[in-house]
Parts: sequence; structure tokens; C-alpha cells
Amino acid sequence: MNQTNVISVNPGVKTLGELNIGNSTIVRISRRLTRPGRVSASPFKAIVRFVFGVSRDRSGTFSTKMAMLRMSAAAITILAALWQSGGLEAAPTAPVLAMLAFGVSLALGLFTRLVAASAMAICGYMFYLSIMGDTPDAMSAVSLVVSLMFALLGPGRYSADQLIVKGFTAIYRRSRARAARREKKAEFDYKAYHHVDRRVS
Repeated sequence: MNQTNVISVNPGVKTLGELNIGNSTIVRISRRLTRPGRVSASPFKAIVRFVFGVSRDRSGTFSTKMAMLRMSAAAITILAALWQSGGLEAAPTAPVLAMLAFGVSLALGLFTRLVAASAMAICGYMFYLSIMGDTPDAMSAVSLVVSLMFALLGPGRYSADQLIVKGFTAIYRRSRARAARREKKAEFDYKAYHHVDRRVS
């Protein structure tokens, strides 16, 4: 035989709302429940977009220009790395491998801001050493400017970073939706008062 859960209400005992009428936590919970359409800014999304350099405010024209700049800079960087290594037959050195990695990252738009920031630090150090040796290296200076530009502007929408950001955003949205469903279920459960009591205490 099915048993029915019944909330027993005693008129002589004050309810939880009456007992905590001046409690600020109860007020915050009540305001949050009465304004379900309010969407707060997500710090997680802001951090992910900042790290990968992808923003929703970027227009399609800007992203197209950034894609063309990325492809051009990637081609020049890879060709310069092959030229410095003496061709495909020679064993690549550490600077050549770093330039090749930077070129491939630019071509794919993969971890562009992170790789550009690393390349900026390396090229800046190499340019500093060349200046201290009274032989300024033009290649290091150009690479420094290019890496600085992509570290600041990011890869644009047409990149692998955009797909990564979309994946992180989708995972975050699903986790938030599951948490919202659990809270919604608890609000209409017969143990709702106990649930609120735990959140207050």
C-alpha cells in the first residue's frame, strides 16, 4: 500500500519564514527564486574566453582578417624556420622547433594566445641578447612584434580555439542545467523546508 507524505501544519507554531523574517540569507534566496529570468555573468566563461583570446564581440569581418593574417604569418614563420635550419635534411635545433610550433599554432589557431605569449617572451629575450651583443637581430624583432599582435588580438572566430571554447561552454552549460534541475526539484519537494533550513544554517 502506498504511503502519502503529508506536511503537518500546526497553527500555534510559527513557520520558517516568520522565524527568519529578518534573515538576509532567506531574503537572497527569495529574491533569486522570484527573478528566474535574471542571468548573471559567468566568470568561468570570461576566463576561458580570455585565455583562448576568443570573444563574442568579434565580428565576422575581423575574424576573416585575423584568419588571413594568421595564415600569412604562419607561412612566413615556417619558411623562416626551414631556411634557418638549412632545409628539411638538417637536424632542427631548439629555436627552429619553437618557430615551427609557433607557425603550426598560427595556421590552426590552436592555443594561439598561449603560444604567442611564450613566443613573445623567447623572441624578446633573443632580441635583448642581440642588442647587448651590438648585433640587433631583425628576425627576432619581427617575430616579437608578430607574437605580440596575436597575443593581444587572439585568433578570431575561425580557429581551433573557437571550437575549444564552444566545447568548454557546452560542458559548463550542461552542468549548470543539471544543478538548476536539482534545485528546482528540491524547491517543490515535500522536504523543501528542510532544504532551505540547511542552506540557511
